[in-house]
Amino acid sequence: MSANSLDPELSIREFKRTSEDAWRQSAEKLLKGAPLDKLTVATHEGLKIKPLYTQADRDPKAEKRNGMPGGIPFVRGNTPVSERRSWSICQKYTRFDPAVVNAEIRRDLGRGVQAVWLRADRSVRLGRGPEAVTPEQCDGVGLYTHKAVGIALDGLDLSRQGVFLDAGALSPLLAAALTRFSDVPVKDWIGVVAADPLGALAADGELPTNLNIAYDLMAGGVAKFKTAPHMAAVSVSLEAVHNAGADMATELGVFLATAVEYLRALESRGIAVKHAAEKMCAFVPVGRDGFREVAKLRAMRALWAQMLQHCGLRRPSSLRIQAMTSARTWTARDPWVNMLRGTAEVFAAGMGGADFVTSQSFDAALGAAGELGRRMAINTQLILQAESHLGKVADPAGGSYFLEAVTRELQALGWARFQEIERQGGVTSVLQNGWLATGIAATADVRAKDIAKRKLPVVGVSVYPNIHEAALDAVDVASEIARVQKSFKPRVAPQAVEFGKFSALRTAVGKADFPALVASQGRVAVEALPVRREAAAFEALRDVGDRLATTAGTRPKVFLANMGRIADFNARATFAKNFYEAGGLETLDNGGFPGAMEASQAFRQSGAKIAVLCSSDKVYPLVAAETAKALKAAGALRVALAGRPGEHEQAWRTAGIDTFIYVGSDVLAELKAGLKIYGVDA
Repeated sequence: MSANSLDPELSIREFKRTSEDAWRQSAEKLLKGAPLDKLTVATHEGLKIKPLYTQADRDPKAEKRNGMPGGIPFVRGNTPVSERRSWSICQKYTRFDPAVVNAEIRRDLGRGVQAVWLRADRSVRLGRGPEAVTPEQCDGVGLYTHKAVGIALDGLDLSRQGVFLDAGALSPLLAAALTRFSDVPVKDWIGVVAADPLGALAADGELPTNLNIAYDLMAGGVAKFKTAPHMAAVSVSLEAVHNAGADMATELGVFLATAVEYLRALESRGIAVKHAAEKMCAFVPVGRDGFREVAKLRAMRALWAQMLQHCGLRRPSSLRIQAMTSARTWTARDPWVNMLRGTAEVFAAGMGGADFVTSQSFDAALGAAGELGRRMAINTQLILQAESHLGKVADPAGGSYFLEAVTRELQALGWARFQEIERQGGVTSVLQNGWLATGIAATADVRAKDIAKRKLPVVGVSVYPNIHEAALDAVDVASEIARVQKSFKPRVAPQAVEFGKFSALRTAVGKADFPALVASQGRVAVEALPVRREAAAFEALRDVGDRLATTAGTRPKVFLANMGRIADFNARATFAKNFYEAGGLETLDNGGFPGAMEASQAFRQSGAKIAVLCSSDKVYPLVAAETAKALKAAGALRVALAGRPGEHEQAWRTAGIDTFIYVGSDVLAELKAGLKIYGVDA
């Protein structure tokens, strides 16, 4: 090694400069005549992601406006370089029994958790009691009384550990209850009272109160925590719109429109925009496209500052961001892969400058999280912080031609979507009239088609499935529900409550349970935004295959008619195996057949009803037609060929080939057709 190689400046000079034109020529040569535009990726937001970004993509004026980390408009993060600190690890707790939750919290605080996200069950969020809760419906903690809140959070030091109190529109009730148990002055609390009626309305389809009371509750919380610099009192959650399938521009537009609606409601209740804005926090899911998710978080902070400046604030406050891994991307099948998804999504959240990050347990799509799932979720973040040192870098995306350009483009698209929502009457109107749901569904349908064709692959489900995977042990939620139901004794409010006064709430929660406090206050109802998990359609077919294996004693089978030598069929046989087993159909592999007669004889003995020809494009013209006829004569009810047919399609279809499977074909449609052969309409 030369001495010069240790000098970075000299090392850089050793590289020969290459022009963009030279790169383009090399790329076009590798594409073998195909246009370079083939490498450009169109996103659901309308972005065109180029294969190469250079200095020509810079916007010096925008870079100057972005300034340094910690400065307005906060594109580069909320904290200056001199104060650089990592994000806080925030664990989400959803077990139904508050006592079980408390045991989990105490254990996890010793493992590195710095903030606790306490999610109330849907029945609590809707102002109902526990009597009708079932394991299938349960999605949070049974926090029906102030004592339940005290039990769940017993031992938490609110001046050292953050607390996220999440009960939708009723979150201020949890905060009022907690003040009855905590010795820590409210001014020293850390965390968020996640008052978010519109986010809860979108997710649950219903509020237990009318919006006026919901905003009164919110205003009371903002006033109470005005002197608590590390405590937010309002959240804008994008969980519902993200999980329903929204693109990033829509997420950003909904965030701004919701924040504006909350600012208006609080201002009408005597709270200045400046003070209201300082008490807001964004809850933001981070999904599969890591780099664009980084840009989304950067754009969100810039849009927040832009919006507040339009509201008349010359020096807008920074935006707290609580980022979380995406429930949309999580799988119930092969859930171990979710650990890798979580790593990528937490990395994007940290790189994007989130203040708090939550990684859900790898088994979250199966129901209540288990002990191993929580531990691995925490350790994922610890590895990225302590060993990868990601949190020690200020604005890791800064200066990237690609990420800076995408940040600017998302900022423009998000602002345009915000203006569109405002023209439609605001976020409440678009929730009530279905305009938002319709737009999100259109995007989700496009994504679903990409998933069906595996243009967007889901590892462990649509690609590389393991149909013989062992099921994880389920958490016993039923016994927890029974305990809470048995211990719950309704307490009715003695008189009307002044919802806008926090002191009145504090008194009221000591005299009545939460459902009783909001009873007879009117309700708001819309059609809830559905949760569209990307793996759901494939997993539904896997469920069908499992049921058939149980009831019939065997799985639906697909026979691989491997023709020729291993070198001829191996690639397409592997492709066919992954293709069909993604739908729960078991493939029967073999060492290959020299001709049609041998293949048809083996098929007849296999017990399968479907056969797939697997070989090379050179071999197919020699054997495809003859083998298809032989397989049909041997009883095959459906014959497929792995590969594109080209000019042979008509002749091969005439010979008995029913369909062709290849990269880009509709996998879900073929899997459903295959299951139909076995008597199931999936």
